[in-house]
Order: sequence, then C-alpha cells, then structure tokens
Amino acid sequence: SSMQATSDFAQVINFYKTHYNITQVVSFGGSYGGMLAAWMRIRYPQLVDIALAASSPLPMMAKTAKPKQAFFQIVTNDFAMSNEQCPTIVRNGFTKLYRLYHEGSSSFDQITNSFKLCSPFNESQFDHLVGWVRNAMLTMAMVDYPYSAEFLGSLPAWPVDAACKIMLNEMTKSNDPMKAIAEAAGLFYNGTSGQKKCFK
Repeated sequence: SSMQATSDFAQVINFYKTHYNITQVVSFGGSYGGMLAAWMRIRYPQLVDIALAASSPLPMMAKTAKPKQAFFQIVTNDFAMSNEQCPTIVRNGFTKLYRLYHEGSSSFDQITNSFKLCSPFNESQFDHLVGWVRNAMLTMAMVDYPYSAEFLGSLPAWPVDAACKIMLNEMTKSNDPMKAIAEAAGLFYNGTSGQKKCFK
C-alpha cells in the first residue's frame, strides 16, 4: 500500500540522515511515484524538504477534481493540441458506434468490418469494444513521449499526433469517424509494425 511504501521510505531516509549527515531531502517521481513523492512530503515533513510530483493525479486523489471528468478532459486536450478536429472525430466515432449498436444486429457487420474484428461482432461484446477504443486513446495520451517506446507496445514518437494523423487521413478517405477511431485504436494494439490483420 502507499502507507507502507511511504513508511518504508521514511525509515530509509531517517537512516541516511542519521548515518551520513544528510540535511536536506528531495522526493520526486512521476505518475504513481509522483503521488508517493508528494505523500512523503505531506506525511513526513520533518524528513522531506521538497517534493516534485510529475504527471501524478494528485487533484483526483485529494478529491478536489471529479476523477472521470478531469482525466478525460486532460486526454481530450492532448488530442486537441495535436489537431483541434481530433476530439470531434473521436466523439462522432463513438456516437456512430453507439447508434449502430442500438440499431441492432442489422448494423453489426459494419462494426465488425470497421474495427477489423476477427469474428462477427455481437451485442455481448459492446462494452468491451468501447473500452478497447477508449483505453487505446487514454494510454496513448499517457505515454505521449517524444520518442518511440516499446514498454506498452510498439508505439511511435508522439503517439497522440500519430493517432490524430491516422484519424484525419481516414476522414479524408472515408469520412467515417467510427472507422477513424478504429484505425487510431489499431495503432495502439497493432503498433507501428501493423502485423495484425484482425483483432479478437
């Protein structure tokens, strides 16, 4: 737990301060590590002089922001910074997906084809498919590094820019926002190599 982690760090810091005459301590970290860094300063102000918390959801943890709205707004802003059209494409893509789902099985072939599913779409897969696309967009925003990365999949540098470009290109080709978000999600799950012909 975070309580145990900060308690352990406090013991380590106390040891070094006592045995090595260290007078000032800075805690720092990113994401969860950033939250731990901030908690160290809050819980052990006598041990930690400064904390730097980068990319950590402190407002959500402090309940000063509505978690879903704040996080999704940050992701939306990231896509908007790439191109102001991208958030609208994403919204319209989800709107079309929901509309086709509610139209029933006569529209399921279109969903299957747009998302390149390995087997025909059925209504029991809807929540999973929505999450599949949403999680791809969220994760690309969280790992929007200026260099290619391999730890969550084979992603190019600035994956949000790459996903946005894919959506814009698809809109130019087909004017289909649902296909555009499917192609952008495919970047995350298929990586830059594009080896997968379909998704399960």
